[in-house]
Amino acid sequence: MNFGENIKEELASKPIKDKRQKLAFLSGLIRGSGVIFEKDDKIGFEFKVGSEKIVYLVSEYLSSVFSYDLREVRAVQDKINKKDKFVITLLDDNALEILLALGILYEEKEEYYINPTCPSSVLADAESERSFIKGLFISSGTCTLPSANGKAKTGYHLQISCTHNAFVSSVSDILSKNGVRVKISRNKDKFLLYIKSAEEIKDFIAYLGAPLSVLAITDLIVNRDFINDVNRRKNCDLGNVNRQLSASYKQNEAINLIKNKLGLDSLKPDLKIVAEARLNNQDESYIELANKLNISKSCLNHRLRKLLEIAKEIKE
Repeated sequence: MNFGENIKEELASKPIKDKRQKLAFLSGLIRGSGVIFEKDDKIGFEFKVGSEKIVYLVSEYLSSVFSYDLREVRAVQDKINKKDKFVITLLDDNALEILLALGILYEEKEEYYINPTCPSSVLADAESERSFIKGLFISSGTCTLPSANGKAKTGYHLQISCTHNAFVSSVSDILSKNGVRVKISRNKDKFLLYIKSAEEIKDFIAYLGAPLSVLAITDLIVNRDFINDVNRRKNCDLGNVNRQLSASYKQNEAINLIKNKLGLDSLKPDLKIVAEARLNNQDESYIELANKLNISKSCLNHRLRKLLEIAKEIKE
């Protein structure tokens, strides 16, 4: 089970008690993955959910809010991840009544139209808005996280897929009002609400009311930050070693050139001492070599640079 599925299962494990919030939840759930159709002169609809637990939750809410007994549920395999999804279908005289009550359809001059935005008639208060977003995420949301070892091929990514531009904008407004920042993009005929920041994904999950998932992503963030810090330190140390070896190689090359062309006795006493010390201690760092000669690191650097200059003059 991936992290997005864990969030959904946690949300489904906390049944909503308030009738208005159940209505909002069903509205978001059906709006997220629902398809409206007409058959035998009747309007029907169907939608998908990812687990049996959510099927039972939907059945309970339909029964308590609309006195509707769920009759048709079938399992289908998702073509992408090969996992079962459950398709819930309603096709009878109650289907139209439910769609109107959920604010998914509205009637005008004896014609029925899809509501292009979030249904204000259902979202009467902040808790109803939260329940609506819960249902929407459960039906059309995904969330993936990088692995904890710091070697992930993917980063943090949460998204909700929607079908109308006006609808995705109104969902974004609800989230923004509640302190959750999202971005909007378009992918062919889909509009996507997405978050790529770990902290902002955590804010979204906290808004939904899934504390266990909040703790899980918090632990992941802390562990990855620790691993990344360790890796940065290792890379920094490795970089220092590589630079030290490169400098030592150039210094020894320069000193050998002076030795072969002029002889080390031609150098001033202080430079000769440093030259011999470097040749005899090629793997030691500046600090180690300076300590051995009982001089400062700055003084050592100055004398080594002078040796490099003398070697450069010989080459020219």
